[in-house]
Amino acid sequence: MNSYVLALDLEGTLISNAMSQIPRPGLAEFLDRCAELFPRIVMFTTVKEERFRNIARLLVEERIAPSWFAEMEYITWHGATKDLQFVPA
Repeated sequence: MNSYVLALDLEGTLISNAMSQIPRPGLAEFLDRCAELFPRIVMFTTVKEERFRNIARLLVEERIAPSWFAEMEYITWHGATKDLQFVPA
């Protein structure tokens, strides 16, 4: 059986960037729908995990993102390019 994983990027996808942190319109609804469609959602971003967690907690506190967003799985990767092979099956 196939297990589908949705790998989300933070900057430019969910928020403007890590400095201004402006959420995209409809962010909460988008994330809720993702959770309905995918059994596993991971954060795959160049933003370091500690910074991502701080941004995520703020978005949850402001009710811009669902509560699970602050605790979602974070993928650590290295190298010159983001490679989805870093996402464990």
